Amino acid sequence: MYRIRDKIIKILNNQTTTSRLLKGLSWNVVGIIGQKSFTMISSILVARMLGATVFGEYGIINGTVSMFATFAGLALGMTSTKIIAEYKTNDKNKVERVLGLTNLFAVLSGIIMMVLVYLLADWLAINHLNNKSIAIYLKIAAIGLLFNTFNGVQRGSLSGFEKFSHIAKVDVLMGISSCFLTLYFTYYYGLIGLVTVGIAISVINNIVCTYLIRRTLKQNNMKINYKEFYKEINIFWYFSLPSMLSSIMVGPVTWFANTVFVKIPNGYTELGIYNAANQWKTLLMLLPQTFSMVMLPILVSAKNKNDINLDKINMWFSWIIVIVLSIPLVNIPDVISYLYGSEYISQSYNTTLVIVALTTLLISYNSGIGRVLMTNNLVWLSFLSNLFWGIVLIVSSYILRDLGSIGFALAFLTAYVINTIVFFPIYIIKKIIPKSFVFSKEIVLLWGVIIGEALVTITEMNLFIRLGIVAVNILVVLGFVYKYFIKKLKG
Repeated sequence: MYRIRDKIIKILNNQTTTSRLLKGLSWNVVGIIGQKSFTMISSILVARMLGATVFGEYGIINGTVSMFATFAGLALGMTSTKIIAEYKTNDKNKVERVLGLTNLFAVLSGIIMMVLVYLLADWLAINHLNNKSIAIYLKIAAIGLLFNTFNGVQRGSLSGFEKFSHIAKVDVLMGISSCFLTLYFTYYYGLIGLVTVGIAISVINNIVCTYLIRRTLKQNNMKINYKEFYKEINIFWYFSLPSMLSSIMVGPVTWFANTVFVKIPNGYTELGIYNAANQWKTLLMLLPQTFSMVMLPILVSAKNKNDINLDKINMWFSWIIVIVLSIPLVNIPDVISYLYGSEYISQSYNTTLVIVALTTLLISYNSGIGRVLMTNNLVWLSFLSNLFWGIVLIVSSYILRDLGSIGFALAFLTAYVINTIVFFPIYIIKKIIPKSFVFSKEIVLLWGVIIGEALVTITEMNLFIRLGIVAVNILVVLGFVYKYFIKKLKG
């Protein structure tokens, strides 16, 4: 027991790339368990309390505000992460100026977008969302834009300093408190309570993160430089702007796709069914997003070292984990539907969930490329990729809208599939990633297994047979991963 303890302490005190990655991931896993598990529980219960239609309304409200939040964020959190990770040891003055730049821009853009959403709420609700009654909810939710924007910069700064323990502790605190607050206010006040409590949670989160970043700066003998922020304005043009443009191809385009589907008969009900399935995408993406938070600053600090094992971890780690976690979703979605209540128990929900799981796998597979592009200042290429993805999604939404929730899920899957087919050859030709990272027999076989599972479920094969497939597939995939990936990483 003492030997194990000593080894753990040695790893935690080590400053190698591997130890930094392990420490960051371990703290963030604590944050995931502490926050997201409670969030998922509250989301399922909220979906039951509100019903599919009202839950669909909440989805469009949240999606609309999130779209404007993308503009307000200006990719400032990501900018803070990259610049701090790259310069915190050799140019502290630059870090201080960048913090001044990102903080000022966050406050300014947050206020502008908050006012804009408030002024446009009635017009959006009537002309685009097909539901005048949700205008008041948009106006209330707009208040949270300012706090969420500033909080994004604070969390990005903490990531740049690799203060993942701080982030994890905040996540645990917010996960527990938000779960109980959300359930209480939703139960007693319905949709208005759910929207309002989201603002309160944002304010609390903002206060805690602000305190932590100031403490971190003090420990590093640094302070935020507001007087000379203009000296770093070029960072906004070559990194923040293309990163923001890349991001807005997701939020606004997703929102526009939402507006296409809410206008069909029973559109809000279909959107509610899709949102219930899409919650599992959010859950599956927790580890890739957490991994990205840890991996990006490490990639930035090691970008000139040509570490092939680090590149493999960046490309494969989160994708492999999502494969394992998605097996139950792909094979037994009908069991999961019982968690949400009778409105969601249908083959439509089951098929939607399977398609969402496949889409999530493709997103996690592509996420490593995004980090490589950011690390090497190729963010404009990322923007072009997302622009192409957005165009395909909008076209697919119009074509598939009559299929309801299934059509919505298929539109997203189609957009990611076509984007991958078009852009991965470009990445290989430009030597951004090795060809072996994409076109290997191991990867092709894994995708074959996953797609085969999905087809078995969609064709409504007997549940007990599928339960057996789940058990077998978990063992097969784990064995496969060990043989073809873990052994290769060791070598």
